[in-house]
Amino acid sequence: MANKAFKSDSQRLAFSVLIVGFCVYGGMVESRVSVAHTLMRRYTKRRKT
Repeated sequence: MANKAFKSDSQRLAFSVLIVGFCVYGGMVESRVSVAHTLMRRYTKRRKT
């Protein structure tokens, strides 16, 4: 019985780590896109003038 509880806790922990890792990775991608967009916008403004 203790083994079953340990297994389900391990699965919950693994799932939580996966979700947190995915959220962090998604945030990193989003911030990179935001930085790239800002840099592109600045470059196009300079180019037009």
